[in-house]
Amino acid sequence: MKIDSLTLAAVAAELRRRATGPLGWVVVPRREQVVIALPRGGFCVSIAAADPRAHLVDQVPPSPRPEPSIQTHLDSLLRGGELLEAATVRFDRVLCLEIANLDRIGEPRRYRVMIELMGKHSAFTVVDEQGLILATLKPVSRAVNRHRELLPRVPYVPPPGDLEDPLALTAESFAAAWPALTAAPSLKAGWRATWYGLSDELWDYLCRVAGLSPEPEPAEATRERLWAAW
Repeated sequence: MKIDSLTLAAVAAELRRRATGPLGWVVVPRREQVVIALPRGGFCVSIAAADPRAHLVDQVPPSPRPEPSIQTHLDSLLRGGELLEAATVRFDRVLCLEIANLDRIGEPRRYRVMIELMGKHSAFTVVDEQGLILATLKPVSRAVNRHRELLPRVPYVPPPGDLEDPLALTAESFAAAWPALTAAPSLKAGWRATWYGLSDELWDYLCRVAGLSPEPEPAEATRERLWAAW
């Protein structure tokens, strides 16, 4: 199952519950994976294109030898920090961790860890209070993506997106969007082109709760049942 925004929001809630003390050591067991030790267990992030995910783990894996330089850098930024907040951004597949910590000379700092779980565009990036990138697990230069660099000392630019947050939906806004949904090749396609965060699994579940097939007819009764289920 591919991670969707609903699952990511649940992971964020559980992370807030688990991170009751200072963050522990940071391990980069693989090139595209990070594990942050918690008071109990750890928090694992994979930005591998084929399997992007974020979830809690019971144990933190051993540190590789020799220790990767990115692991040393991430550990210096995050270890001992306090998790202030963990939340999805616009109900997209982006998780933002707000962390307070001391820098190497003992000055208080605030960091944002931006976790983007978007296939080959997935990323794990630490950003400072000025919005500059301090560390990134997978550097991206202009030669790779001319629209968006992910490099140290470069301003962090959020991933592009012009969809809407489904958590802000009202009965009125859903009714106003209905004509566009019915004009799409399918209601699911219309929904996914309008709001963030809908996976095939979430759509199937929504239809099941509404008592509809996964490919319902674009009728007024369908709109009412989908809204009631949502």
